[in-house]
Amino acid sequence: MDTQISVIIPVYNIEDYLERCLDSVLSQTFSAFEVILVDDGSTDGSSKICQRYVQLDQRFRLLTRLNGGLSAARNTGISDARAPYVICIDGDDGIAPRMLAVLHDLIVRHQADMVSSGINNIYGDKTVPQSSCLEEFVCSGEEALRITLEGERIPGSICCKLFKRELFAKVSFPVGLTYEDAYTLMDLTPFLDVVAVTTDPLYQYYHRRGSITTNRFSSKAFDVISVYRYVYDRVMELYPRLQPQARFRVLWAHFVVLDRMLAQPGYRQLEGFSEVLDELRGSITEIVACPFFQPTRKLAARVLGFSVGLYRVLMRLQERRQWGGA
Repeated sequence: MDTQISVIIPVYNIEDYLERCLDSVLSQTFSAFEVILVDDGSTDGSSKICQRYVQLDQRFRLLTRLNGGLSAARNTGISDARAPYVICIDGDDGIAPRMLAVLHDLIVRHQADMVSSGINNIYGDKTVPQSSCLEEFVCSGEEALRITLEGERIPGSICCKLFKRELFAKVSFPVGLTYEDAYTLMDLTPFLDVVAVTTDPLYQYYHRRGSITTNRFSSKAFDVISVYRYVYDRVMELYPRLQPQARFRVLWAHFVVLDRMLAQPGYRQLEGFSEVLDELRGSITEIVACPFFQPTRKLAARVLGFSVGLYRVLMRLQERRQWGGA
């Protein structure tokens, strides 16, 4: 079989995790793929690891570029792809041995523009699938966007999705933005006539504990709010019936930023703290009534209405439960 799937893997200073990712690709039951490693200016041992895998397997190719960020690296890899289908995988994650076979079968069998698998969220020794049920279905692009915004049956990550390569002649990843997945999926949606989905958690997303508390808070954290405001505006233009889902994501984005702020010392002095807090406190009734927020988040919102300190305690307890109390 000719090469069917181009696997794009951006690489930047992930030497501790990269071999795990590349070994998971080598373990695929589906063999008609190429791997394009995009070294985005790594300064650790990642480049040597890439070179070793290129020598190990002729399906691996290495592109080297000056550091430009995840979106730029993905765009570089896709522009060099040779297969009719592409998938972008983060180099610190992994994929189940059946993943490429399952996604290729779905995209061919349903003549789909995009297919998505489920995700396993891995917290140390604890694995939590994002979807609570196992199912397979086909839908339109608009319906896929609705389900993605709601946040369970179709993950928001690009990395668990296989696309027709031709789509990226129309859409590219936004250079300089974080949370680029939501931006790109929104822009792709008008071109998705058929989307096939399995909630089988074939993508393995490894969370790193403490990454928020050990990284200094910066204005880049506000990108998540900017991106979901962009999504909201595009939804109102193209799919106004999805307004509740898009509004949910805007509020969710404010929680993401607030939680990151509260993980930092001196959080009350951080620029933008009062604005984020005021937006959420002014939306508590809306949050509690929203069907897409989890009950724990609704409770936390009520607590936030009268005590930031107590809300912070609840978030820390939730994080401990997430990691199995470790």
